[in-house]
Amino acid sequence: MTLSASEPLDAANPPPASAFRVSVNGADVAVSAVTIGTGAQAGYAMLTLATPLTAGQPVQVVYTDPTLANDAQALQDLAGNDVAAGGNTTLSTTAV
Repeated sequence: MTLSASEPLDAANPPPASAFRVSVNGADVAVSAVTIGTGAQAGYAMLTLATPLTAGQPVQVVYTDPTLANDAQALQDLAGNDVAAGGNTTLSTTAV
């Protein structure tokens, strides 16, 4: 699953998979890995899910900053600023 950001993200310090909660059709699906794109893909975070998505499924993604500090353990931009935690973003797999 690929999430897009409005600016390039720091690929050297990806957040842990546990910072994301994904549910598909209302059921939680484990995130096993997070990869941040580089080059032309620098504004994208790719989540590897335990169960593949199927077109048309409703998907909800919640990101929670794993620490209270502004540090390298969070999803962050190239300047090192943590991306604000956000929740309850509902997507359709046709848009993912």
